[in-house]
Amino acid sequence: MPLVSVIIPNYNHADFLQSRIESVLKQTYTNFEVIILDDCSTDVSKSIIESYKNESKLQETVYNKTNSGSPFKQWKKGIELSKGEYIWIAESDDLAESSFLQTLTTLLLNNPDCSFAFCDSCTDLNSYLHKKIKASVEIEIYNGEKFIFQHNIKPKFINASSVVFKKDNINATILNKFTEYNYSGDWLFWTGLALNGNVIRYAEELNFYRRHMASVSDIAYKNGKYLLEAFKIMYYFKSNLNIYPSKPQIKKWASAWAVSKLQNKLKSNCILFYSTKVSYQLILFYLYYIYKYKLYNLFHKSKIFS
Repeated sequence: MPLVSVIIPNYNHADFLQSRIESVLKQTYTNFEVIILDDCSTDVSKSIIESYKNESKLQETVYNKTNSGSPFKQWKKGIELSKGEYIWIAESDDLAESSFLQTLTTLLLNNPDCSFAFCDSCTDLNSYLHKKIKASVEIEIYNGEKFIFQHNIKPKFINASSVVFKKDNINATILNKFTEYNYSGDWLFWTGLALNGNVIRYAEELNFYRRHMASVSDIAYKNGKYLLEAFKIMYYFKSNLNIYPSKPQIKKWASAWAVSKLQNKLKSNCILFYSTKVSYQLILFYLYYIYKYKLYNLFHKSKIFS
């Protein structure tokens, strides 16, 4: 069995950290090392991490003296410290079934032309459990380039904690580039891997993704920083990789962001899904009359259609 490096980047996730570490240690696949990277947390994360200092699987623990400003700088640090042939970025506020590592690593071993494998995720939206409709095919293997155009041409299609990837297939250029981003760098990272090999999707929910209102991505999504960063990455796709997102895709992302903003303004506890709960007319009204200048500037800066 090849060694798998499990990287746990953490910042102020003390409420979830112990359950995350336990879900890693309980994996049925046993040949793995654990690297924990704390990005200058201000909560009690350090004491939780220190309680595992005698755990045999724990190979590296790094405490930043100052916050790095980007989770992807932590990813890169973990990758550079890793000794494994395969890598799993196990975000500190997520969980995994005990069979996760065994399942995805075996798929990669049986398909050496693949750069990464990912499973479906079960998402916790403020304790509202959202289960996806199960796919008819349990295992799908995509040509890497086709995967980029057909599936990965939108941010957050893949949850980071749902992926095991081959270290040798990391795109060196993108490894340096993706650290420039704070919210959508993983989108660029998966694209780089897909350029170097095929992609496996395992249609079982072995990853439990926790989406909470205090998460960095959720806050960024609401204030528009996430959307701006996504546009910058799309421009990078267009300029360097000849990948072009469609106008309908961009409109869909902008609409989703508008609904998130609307929910925040209404201070509602309910979860609004733009496809079912809010009319398209309301979205347009909100976009045009409240955020028309902000969105115009975002599109203008992105230069997507130039």
